[in-house]
Parts: sequence; C-alpha cells; structure tokens
Amino acid sequence: MRIKSLIDYCKEDVDDNVFNEPKYKTVDKMSFEDFTLFFESARAENRLEENGIDPEIKNTFMFRVFKNRLEAYAPDVICGNAPFVFLVCLCKTPAEAVMWAYTLKHMSILEHGEKITIKTLTKYFPTGFPKESTMHSCWDNQKGRANGVDGDNLLDYPEYWKFEDLKVS
Repeated sequence: MRIKSLIDYCKEDVDDNVFNEPKYKTVDKMSFEDFTLFFESARAENRLEENGIDPEIKNTFMFRVFKNRLEAYAPDVICGNAPFVFLVCLCKTPAEAVMWAYTLKHMSILEHGEKITIKTLTKYFPTGFPKESTMHSCWDNQKGRANGVDGDNLLDYPEYWKFEDLKVS
C-alpha cells in the first residue's frame, strides 16, 4: 500500500492545465510572500550550494523536524539547499514538514535519485503549491483509520515510505 504524496494530490491541476489557465483546485496562487521566498531561493540556489544553509534556519524547529524525517526514512534523497530551505519556510506545521519530506522521497524516485533542485520543484508544482485544504486531505489520507490499519500516523513508520508499486519510466 502506498500513501498518496502531495504530487499525487496536485497532479489534477498539473495534468489538466498544462496549456490552460490553472483552475487552482488543489494548489493556491502563490502569495506575494511565498512568491518572494521562492524567487529568492531560486536566485540564491548556487550561493546556498556553495555556502550552505544559514545557521539561523538550521536552528529552527521546522528545519529539524524536516531534516530528521528525511534522515530517518529517506536517507537516499539528495535535496539541494535552496529547495530544502524554501520548503522548510513554506511549512506551517510539523505535519506539513513530514508530508513534504515524504513528497521529496516520491520526487527522488521519479527523478531516478537525481538531486532535487528548484527546477525539480517547478516540474512537479508548476502552478503553485498545495492549498491548506489539500495539505489536510493528504494528512488525513495517511492516518491508519483511513487505510484500515492500526496506528495513528502511517508516515511515522518506515515501511510506508517504500513506494514499491511506483512505476518509473
């Protein structure tokens, strides 16, 4: 059994709207603040790779939650500093950090283990990033009761991070 990632939830907007105006069913139009954050992350991508992540960001609770989950359940994911900092700053709750870590694992498999960059994020989320309601749906979907399994949050168990049924071309 594979739990849906944010890529699965937002695929409808991406697939239906490649050449049309996005309908924004699952993603939000980016706020000015999020757009600025994304733009600055993209602009600073090379500098962040060379100089590393600012210690002030590394000391945040959200950074530690996100990084610890990746190290524990997806140590094979190679994520650049710029997309990582952007996603850490985008997260409002630890649950969102866990879902983005899981989504990075999904992305890594789809990208054949290549490093995840800002360009990779735009490939999978070209029309924006998940709405709050999409984040809630994704979180509710990974609950044990939603999958007929004992346990509260299935993303707390490494066996649910395997993506065994995923067909990659």
